[in-house]
Order: sequence, then structure tokens, then C-alpha cells
Amino acid sequence: MPRPIGRLVTGFRSELNASSRPTWRATCRAGNAYNPSLALRAAFNSTANRCRADDERVPSAWEPTGWEELPQTRTLGKDKRAESRQQEPPKIRSIASNWPERVARKRLRQQAAKEHAADNEQGDRIQERAPPNEDSPHQNHARHVLLAHARKASQNGRPYELDMSDRQYWIGPRYRKQVVDAEGWKAAIGNLVALNRQLHEDRQNGRRLTADDRELMKAAFDYLPRAVLPRAPPAKNSSLPPTPWDLNFPGGTNTKLQGEEYAKHELSREISRFATFMKPTRLERIARQVAKQEVLDMLRAILAAEVKLATEVEIHGSEKTGLAMPTSDIDIRIWAEDTASTELNKYAYAKTMRARLSVIHRALKKDPAKFGLVTMRGEGMHPIINFQHRSSGIDFQIVATDTAEPQEKVTRNYLAKFEGLHDLFIVVRTALEVRGLLPVHNGGTGSYGCFVMLLPPLLRRVDTDSYTVSMLRRFLSFYDPCDTINPARHGVSCHPRQVFLKHKPDAELNKFRSLALSRGDLVRAGQWKLCQRNELQPYLLTIQDPANPNNDLGARALAIQHIIATFVRLRADLKHWTRKTTDHEKYKPFLSTIVGRPDLLYQTQRKILREYGRTALSNGFTLPETSDSAAIAPSPIRRTWTRDRTSPLPES
Repeated sequence: MPRPIGRLVTGFRSELNASSRPTWRATCRAGNAYNPSLALRAAFNSTANRCRADDERVPSAWEPTGWEELPQTRTLGKDKRAESRQQEPPKIRSIASNWPERVARKRLRQQAAKEHAADNEQGDRIQERAPPNEDSPHQNHARHVLLAHARKASQNGRPYELDMSDRQYWIGPRYRKQVVDAEGWKAAIGNLVALNRQLHEDRQNGRRLTADDRELMKAAFDYLPRAVLPRAPPAKNSSLPPTPWDLNFPGGTNTKLQGEEYAKHELSREISRFATFMKPTRLERIARQVAKQEVLDMLRAILAAEVKLATEVEIHGSEKTGLAMPTSDIDIRIWAEDTASTELNKYAYAKTMRARLSVIHRALKKDPAKFGLVTMRGEGMHPIINFQHRSSGIDFQIVATDTAEPQEKVTRNYLAKFEGLHDLFIVVRTALEVRGLLPVHNGGTGSYGCFVMLLPPLLRRVDTDSYTVSMLRRFLSFYDPCDTINPARHGVSCHPRQVFLKHKPDAELNKFRSLALSRGDLVRAGQWKLCQRNELQPYLLTIQDPANPNNDLGARALAIQHIIATFVRLRADLKHWTRKTTDHEKYKPFLSTIVGRPDLLYQTQRKILREYGRTALSNGFTLPETSDSAAIAPSPIRRTWTRDRTSPLPES
């Protein structure tokens, strides 16, 4: 118990002189008699608070380590609050000694009334959400997930004190000390994806994280970056057949080039043959065209019979830009055209489209002979249906989203600008796909995000040579955090600058964004918006969409640390292979290190697709000359190369 204020004042009386009479009056006021801290502050500008070293709540050295401080929670409820206020007089900040007594009493009543109203409002708000000492089962499960991830993060050996641009941070993936197979990382990242979705729902519901919860959440979202290995092909025996794009045949690697130029030349030829192999053949294009038309007709019939409202569907994405591969999903966009739906806000519109997609989902479930693996993800602003067309084996995705015409236009423009970009995209996309790092719902970049990632390193030096392998090396170097891009500090863009700095969230940045909007600079305004770092996930790579400056293509790529670690490892492997490969006698195929064995992984799927196309061709179907899914012609070979003595690829 603190000493009474009377004894304190008696002890201090000898130190006060006649000139300190106003201070003496302020010290001895009736209001200060209940608060020694205010009395001492008024007299000597000091306080009666003890230092933390003398605080009884701080455990001493001899106490057990399991000691925890009891939470100092306030009692909720109006009756208990009123009762506590009757026992203790209200605390006031300060009252000057020369104020009249009636003014002091008036201020005292006003301050007490404000505190009473604020406390009641806060108590009612807390009681409406949840009881003070009870949590819902969902909250308990989320907390359990958080604690489990935080405990795992504290024991994974990650050097937290190192920056992402420090070479020590990536030394494990670079030297194959931290690797994981294509399925070993998905469970942990899947939990983070679910946790991120729950965090988004909490923000929409107005819930706020405390400082302790924020630190716990940040530790839960962090993980150890690992280089992901390609998926192993189903082999009947230990030895694998040679790849269809291999150059190891008589006369296949005979050239007069030496040293690094020889390695670049041969790897570029290998990439060109691989891109040709991975592009859809004529039968595969026929199969995709027939399956696409069948699904579109079925969707229009369902919507016309069940929905009764104007609803349209169309093909969009890689199927229209020419980047589709034989095993790529076919994306279908669905949107409402009735006036009542188009005038709704985005939340009500998403609810409307969710109802219409539910009709399609039920119809697909009723026909399991034609459609399998039917799933629907209705949460979020863009509900999605995934299913498989059984006859062709093609996966379809129906999504309620905005038009993708700006993205498709950007894709066509850059494909026309860089002649080797299509081949480079096939290599990088396949490298991510065989490792499971491509789908967005798994924490990947997505097909369009993968394409945009290729553009900034190419736009930095447009006038360099057009070797496809040179473009690949620049891409891997650009996303090496030790050299160029540190995801915690930089974002990437296509125009006007390829790299922009990231900052902590600050209201001042929104002012800069408003100024950029006022002068019509939409790209810079989007960068001021995207440059505000996600403090819970600082490692996320910010990728500005060239078609929509306010869109961050990397916001959901939670596996970006695994992606970057894989790029770091591939860059080290490519450097080592280039130093060793100086002539045709020392040549060994390298591309399989990057892309794995998609010829074996997708062999069965492409066989089913070709059989479906052959059946459609026998029934009289003809492929239009100007098809949306027509493959882009392969990139021309540089004229400075020697004559390409390559054997024809096997018919797919």
C-alpha cells in the first residue's frame, strides 16, 4: 500500500519556500488526495510509479520459468462498472491551481461522463462479439494452427537476423542443402493459404489483431525457403529413355563454336526443340476445340433452362493468346448481363454469380459419365468451378470474373516484341508446373503471373542478343535476391521502371498516390498503392499487372520463397554446366534439370487427347485455319549459327 498523501506532504514541507505557494495549493487539492501520482507530479514534476525492476509482476530469477503474468482484464458489464465507480473517485488528468472551484467540478463531471459512455460502448461491443473468456471452436482451431506454425518456425533453423538479400539466407538452396520434392511442401503452404483466407475474412468482419497476435501471425507465415525438385516420372525400371528434345544423336551437336558460345548455342537449340515438342499438335488442337465447343453449348443450355436471366460465357486466357499447352486448363469466363445484376455493388454481384454457378455445379454433378472431379470454391469475390471433361481428359475452369481483354492484349503485344519469349515462357511455365508451383490455389504464381514475371528482366536490356538461353540467364539473375530483386524491399513492374521500392504502410503514401492520380499517371499511382509492404508476409513478391496497374499478381503467391529458392538453385546449376560444356565432346543434356520429364509425366494424358482428336477428325470435324488455340510459330534461329543438323521430333 502506498503511504497516505498527508505524510508525503509533511515530509516535503521543509523543502517548499514561500514562493511555491501555488504549487503547494495544487498538491493539496482534494482531487489529488486520492492520487499520489498526481500530487507528486504537481509538486515536483515526478511520479510515484515504481520502476519495472521493483514491480511485483516481474518474475525474479529464482522463480520457475513457467511463470506467466496474469492478464489485467477489465470487468465487463454496466452494473459492475457503476459499482466500481462509486467506490473509487474518477481520475482526472490535471487541474490548474488557479481555476475556480466550480470550473474544476464541471470539468470533473464532463470527463467522468465521457469515460462512462466510452466504457459502456466498448463493453457492449466486446459482449456482442464473444464472451470475454470464451472462444468459438473455429477461433480455437485457428489459434492452434498459429501456435503450431510459430513453434515450427522457431525450430526450422532459419536465420531470422539475416536479410533476404544476404547470401547466407540462400546458401541452403544454392548448394542443395535445403531441397524438397514436388509434394513435400504443399501441406505446409496449403495451411498458410487457408490461414491467409481466414485472415482476410477477419479483416472484412472488422476484427483487429493485437500486437501479440500480429507477432505470432508473422512467425506463423514465415517458413524456410527450399529448392523444389521436379516430379518424378512413373518409370517401369530404373533407367529412363532419352528425351524427345535431346541432341545426342549422330551429327546433332557438331559445330565449330567453342567455350561459352558453344554452350549457349546448344542449349538454345535444345530449348527450341523442347518448345516444339510441348506445343499442341494438330490432333491435340482438334481435341481441345471439340471439347471446348461441347462444354460451351452445355453451359448455355443449363443457363437458359435454369437461370432465366441474361448470362453469358466465353473462352478467355491462354486459349485465346496462343500460349495454351496440350495439358493446360481451358478457362471459361461467366458474367451477368441483366440490368438488375450489373447495377449491384461488387459484394452483391458476387453473391448473385455464386448462385448461378451453383446451378451449373449441380448440373455437372448429375452427369458423372461426362464430367468428373467437379468442385466449387464459392468463397471470395470470384467463385470458381473446376471439373474434368472425361472423354478428352481436359480440365476446365469456370470463373465469375471481369473481362481479360486488357491482359490478352498485353500478352499478344509482348509476344510480338520478343521473338524468343514464347519458348522462354514454355520452359519457365513447365519448370513451375512439374514442381507444383504454378496453381494459384497452391500458393503459385499462375500462368499469367508467370508470363508477366518474364517481362521486367527483358525490358531492362531490350537491345541484347536474342539467344533464348541468354534470356533465361537474365531471368534467373534478375530474381536472385543476392543480385537484383529483394522481395522484401522491391516490387517489379513493366513500365515505366522495372523495379520500385517497397515501404511500410503509411498514410503519406496514399497522398502521393492521390497526386499521381490527379496528374493522370495511373502506373505510378498503382505503384504507390502496391509499394506498401505486407508486414505479416514481407517476403511476398509484388508484381504489378501491366494491364491493370492496381493489381498485384504476387499477392497470393505464398510459395514465392520456394519459387525463388528454385530459381537460385537452377542458376547455380546453369553456371556450373556452362563452365563444363566447352565443346561437343563434353556436351551433356541440361534442359531436363530445369523442366524435368514432362514427356513421361503427361504421356498418358496426351495420348487420350490425341485419340479424342482422331475420333473427332474421323467424324468429319475440321480445324478452322484461324483458331484461337493455334500455336504460335517457333522462334527463328539466329543467322550466325551453323546449320542445324537436328533429327525430326517424334510425332506426338
